Amino acid sequence: MLTKDDLRQIKGIIKPLEQKIDGVAADVSELKLDVADLKTDVADIKLETKGIHVILERQERDLGGRIDRLEEQAGINN
Repeated sequence: MLTKDDLRQIKGIIKPLEQKIDGVAADVSELKLDVADLKTDVADIKLETKGIHVILERQERDLGGRIDRLEEQAGINN
């Protein structure tokens, strides 16, 4: 059977452990927020990259057509 002194000793061990667990839980919560921010940033980057890709494709198509017309007018065979 446990005595009151035994229970006090156990409580003395458990109390610091509870504080450490609370600290770890706070760190994990902060990490979750950071990960959520990173996910948002990655989604934004993907969206911006797609937009840039569309613009570059359009410019390539337009410039390619201009080059073809210039080559044709200059009599250059490609």
